[in-house]
Amino acid sequence: MNNYLILQNRKGKTCLKTFIIKNKFMKRVLTYMFILVYALVFVGCADDSEKASRMSEGASASLFPKCSVKEWDVEPGYEVAHFSINGNDAEAWFDHNGWVMTFRESDFGRLPQEAQDIIFSEYQLWETIGVNRIDRKGCATVYVVTVERNKVVYDLYFAENGTLVRKCDETNAKPGVEKYLPAPANDEVKAAVVGKYPDAVIYNAVVKNGAYVVCFVSGNVARTAVFADDGSWLTTLTPISVKAVGGKVKESVGRHYPGARIVDCVLTESPSSTFYTVECDYEGIPHTLYLNK
Repeated sequence: MNNYLILQNRKGKTCLKTFIIKNKFMKRVLTYMFILVYALVFVGCADDSEKASRMSEGASASLFPKCSVKEWDVEPGYEVAHFSINGNDAEAWFDHNGWVMTFRESDFGRLPQEAQDIIFSEYQLWETIGVNRIDRKGCATVYVVTVERNKVVYDLYFAENGTLVRKCDETNAKPGVEKYLPAPANDEVKAAVVGKYPDAVIYNAVVKNGAYVVCFVSGNVARTAVFADDGSWLTTLTPISVKAVGGKVKESVGRHYPGARIVDCVLTESPSSTFYTVECDYEGIPHTLYLNK
C-alpha cells in the first residue's frame, strides 16, 4: 500500500504536493527532513510582517496619534513605519535613539507659492515626477520636487517659505528614501556652522568622502558649506541668480566672450581663495569661466 506525506503551513494551505514513498527507510528520513523544513520555513512564512521595537512603536504612536501603522520594515540600523497622512503615503524612520525622519508624499498645490513660481518660470520645460515633504531630525522642513527632462533628473529642495535651498542631480542615483536621511550628529560641525553663520537655518546635512556637506540659508541666501569631521571649515558655495550677477562679473564675461549669455553663477569661498564659477553660452557653445572676486 502506498504511503502519503502532506505538509501544510499554519494557515492551512498545502505547501508541497502529495507524493508517494514506497521505501520505509526513505520514508523515515524524508519525514524527519520535512518536519525540519516545516519548522524552519513554513511556520516563518505564515507571518510575513516585520516586528518593530517597543520604543519605535511608542514613538510612532506619540508622534502620529491619529495615524494607524499599516506595516513595519526593518532596515539596517532603522525601523520604518508605513502609514497615511491626509490620504498620502508616508514613512517614519526611527533608529536606536528615536525618530529620525518623516517622508511623505505631497501635491504640487501644497508647495509654497514662491516654489511654484520658480518651477513655472525656470523649469517649465521639465516634467514634475514627484512632490514630497521631508521632516528630519536636526534639519528644517523641506519640500523636494523631482523634475525630469531628456532623462536628466533633479531634486529641487524648497524651504517652507519657498526659497530654493538645494539642487541635486539624481540622474544616476539609486532609488529609495534612504538618500534623504540626515547625517549622523556631529557636535564639532554643528558648532562650526553656528560660529561662522550664526543665523543659519539648516535644511540638509550629509556625509560625503568623510566630510560634512551642510545646506542652509543665511542672510536670506541659500548656501552649501563643507566641513571636515573635526569641524574645520573647508569651503562654501553660494549660487548667484542670473539677475543678481554683478557688473564686474558681466564685464569679465564680456571681455572673454562678447555677447555671451550667463547661464549659471556660483561664488566659491575657502580659506585660501574666493572666486566665481560662471557658466555661459557663447554662440551656442557652453563655456566655463573662473573669475577672482
